[in-house]
Amino acid sequence: MNTSSNKDNRGSRGAMKRLTDSKCREFLDDGGRLIRIKRWISPIAKDYKEFWDNNFLSKLPLSDIQRQDMKEFWPKGGPHWDGIAISDDDEILLFEAKAYIGEFSHTKCKAKAPSSISAIEKSLAETAFFLGAPMTPKWLDGYYQTANRLAHLYKLNSFPGISARLVYIFFSNTDMSKQNETPDSWRVAFKKAEIDSLGLPVSHELSNQISILFVDASKL
Repeated sequence: MNTSSNKDNRGSRGAMKRLTDSKCREFLDDGGRLIRIKRWISPIAKDYKEFWDNNFLSKLPLSDIQRQDMKEFWPKGGPHWDGIAISDDDEILLFEAKAYIGEFSHTKCKAKAPSSISAIEKSLAETAFFLGAPMTPKWLDGYYQTANRLAHLYKLNSFPGISARLVYIFFSNTDMSKQNETPDSWRVAFKKAEIDSLGLPVSHELSNQISILFVDASKL
């Protein structure tokens, strides 16, 4: 039985549930790449959950050593993934869903423990260096959500034999959408987050591991 609250069924979360419940398993991203879903891990009808930390890592095809490396890379309180799937070519797909453009900004690191803050700063700095970007204050305050997703993408792809992809799903026509969510406006918001705010170059080491999907929630 689906016991999700009405709040859980609103906006991008509700749209993600309807998307995974649908029979659609093929998506063409904004760059023309075809993504085929072999298996959804979350959210799924029998267990509408977002996973993070140990529960997230336990769902991925990682070795025990790789899982431990991830735990050392990022402390507890990591990203809550809107969706997780495995593609038909065994790539890990990590979904970040948004219903309105304002969700991109105004996110900040809320870690309190000095050890956690130190680990996060170290990992973000490592990620920024790898991507050829300066580690600016906005990585921790302003666009922290974007930054920590990039950090996890970087770390997962550093493991031999592991390929991971960050998939942004930009929804239109949800019950929380505004009137200006068009593909062009989403592209502008994405550029502002990655290039203008985080200082990433237009093309970087993980560019080919990031996909953008535009989905009309009213058709799900």
